[in-house]
Amino acid sequence: MSVYQVTREGQNLGSFEASQIQEGLQTGQFLESDWGWREGMSGWKGLTEIFGDSPAQQPRALASSFSSLVRKSPVSKPAESINPYAAPASNRVISRSSGELPSDVMLEMQNTRPWVLFIAVVMWVIGGGFLILFLINIFLTGSPATISVFKSGSLVSMISYMVGFGLGLAVVAYVIIYPTLKLTRYALKIARFTKSESFADLAEALSEQRQFWRFQGVILLANLGFGLLILIWSLAVR
Repeated sequence: MSVYQVTREGQNLGSFEASQIQEGLQTGQFLESDWGWREGMSGWKGLTEIFGDSPAQQPRALASSFSSLVRKSPVSKPAESINPYAAPASNRVISRSSGELPSDVMLEMQNTRPWVLFIAVVMWVIGGGFLILFLINIFLTGSPATISVFKSGSLVSMISYMVGFGLGLAVVAYVIIYPTLKLTRYALKIARFTKSESFADLAEALSEQRQFWRFQGVILLANLGFGLLILIWSLAVR
């Protein structure tokens, strides 16, 4: 059965079957100025041009036939942004001003949160455990580099070593903690969004997700660059 997209004054009303449109023309759900399009049509056409005048509209059209000869009223055009060759859209319209969201969006976000929270907890356990074991190995067991620096008795060497070690530890902690923190905040923002059901909280949750994947992209580029430098160095020393 043919499915048409319907627009009114540049706004997409959704996709409807032919029988629905014909009934809507009779009940007043659709207006004479509405436009329709379906796959296979060369362009948008008025609903009355496609389906003809409905019985409820015919008396009104006869009464206004004389006035239409005197003054032709403007007819709104379908929105230029609507692709006439796109697949029919859903009948559900999201209203940003009213803050209404489709139920499937809410369901997807609710189902996403447990997995995000699970991954965040695992990252906290693994990342935090790695940092603790690393510090224990350095300060309690003692690495050969640390022992040699402190045995030298040089104050400059010890200060330089501690500064370099602190910077290295900060970089490692940032690489481990930052993405874990973003995932944790993402899970918390999802929980807040599912309670408020507002666009603002949805945007904040997606912002946390975007920052997490942006960080992962930067780390990937850094690893690729480091691997390329190693490859160039290995080819140069041959």
